[in-house]
Amino acid sequence: MSKEPLEQNLPNRVRHIASSEARDHIVNIIKAGINAVPGVGGVISSLIDDYIPKVKEERLRKLLENLSKDAQTLGEKLSQVQEGYVHTEEYAFLFERCFKNAMENYHEEKLRAYRAIMLNSLLPDAPDEERKIFYLALAEALTPLHIRVLRVLGDPVSFDMATGNRVGTGGGLATSRMAIMRKLFPEYPEELLESIWNDLRLRELIGVGDLRTTITDKGIHQMEGLLTTLGNQFIRFITLQTR
Repeated sequence: MSKEPLEQNLPNRVRHIASSEARDHIVNIIKAGINAVPGVGGVISSLIDDYIPKVKEERLRKLLENLSKDAQTLGEKLSQVQEGYVHTEEYAFLFERCFKNAMENYHEEKLRAYRAIMLNSLLPDAPDEERKIFYLALAEALTPLHIRVLRVLGDPVSFDMATGNRVGTGGGLATSRMAIMRKLFPEYPEELLESIWNDLRLRELIGVGDLRTTITDKGIHQMEGLLTTLGNQFIRFITLQTR
């Protein structure tokens, strides 16, 4: 595997994405329209001049830094990349989509997923091309909270321990998975958690439907084994494969 800095190994088409003249042209058209708005047009246009370049530059810097760290974490695994695969249209498509998405996003859950897809796609045990594209489209469609819930369900005991055993091992009394979800995600209202859960169920990523069904209180262990085969495969693909 090449030891050159990751930035130097980016495909030429991706460098074009990062500094596209077409994008600049679109921004100029938008600015022209905003400038025509009496009173606030000039102020907003000025903010665009100052804000957009800085944000794009900072996101690019962070993306390249974190991608480089992730690649170093995988280490020898990346040395097993099938020769020539990085130059195929299939990989270029995945890389470009992930790169564009990462440049337009700031949520760590999504950024982490896109970086993992870029690198996990290179590994010998990566899914076939159709599944890679399907998982990428799924990562694009889901919100950060969708992905966070799936990650928690992938290893609920570790998450509960890392957050101070909010749920614990239970007390043998009746409870519901909604009650457990409220402890795992206290910052979100029930309605949102239920909507996220139902959406994941419709996408067949989790296998249990009703959060409000009364169940025996076995604590965090009631959240184990709820991901479907598809859910497990998806989470594995959008998580850096260090093992």
